[in-house]
Amino acid sequence: MSNAVLSMKSTLHTQQVYLITDLLCKENATYAGLFGQVLSPQQSLQVIDVCELAGIDVSHSESIKHRQFLDFGIHRAVEALKKYADPSAIFIGCSIGGLILWKAALQGLNFQKFIAIASTRLRFETDHPQGEFKLYFGTLDPNNPDTSWFRQLNDHNYQFLDGDYYIYTQPEFIRHICLELNQ
Repeated sequence: MSNAVLSMKSTLHTQQVYLITDLLCKENATYAGLFGQVLSPQQSLQVIDVCELAGIDVSHSESIKHRQFLDFGIHRAVEALKKYADPSAIFIGCSIGGLILWKAALQGLNFQKFIAIASTRLRFETDHPQGEFKLYFGTLDPNNPDTSWFRQLNDHNYQFLDGDYYIYTQPEFIRHICLELNQ
C-alpha cells in the first residue's frame, strides 16, 4: 500500500474503516487519532491522506492546494481511491475527502457504507450514489447544500449537528459517529 495510508489501530482483521482526510492532510489530522481511539475493537482504522491520494503538492498554501484539487486532484484521488474497494469496509471522508468518496461511489467504489462529514462541495453534485451513506454538516457552516439539494435525499441520509465546518475534529462528534457505525 502507498505511504498515503497510516494504520491507526492494529487488531485481528475484522472490519476495515478508511478515513480520508481533509485538505490539510496528515500534517493537521490530529482528529484521525481520535477516530482510532473510539472505534470498536472489532474495527481497524486506516487513514488515507487525501493530498497524497491526489498527487497534490502540500508545500503550497491552502488556497493553492484547493485550486490543485479543482484542476486535477479530485479526478486523480477518485481513481486512486477506487483501488481500496471493499464491500465490507466503511469509508469516512472529511471535507474534500467526502466529496472524493462520493464521486468514487458514483463510479463503482464497493463499500458497506460511507460517511461524508462537512463535505460542502457536494452542493454542486446532481447525482447521488447507490448504497448506504450518511452525510453530516455543521449547523453553522454557511456553505452547506441548500434545502432543495437535501430534498433529493432520503430523510435518514443526512444530519445537522451543532457546530461549524470543522465538526469532524470535535471529540464529541467523533464519538457520535463511531457509535452510529455500530448500530
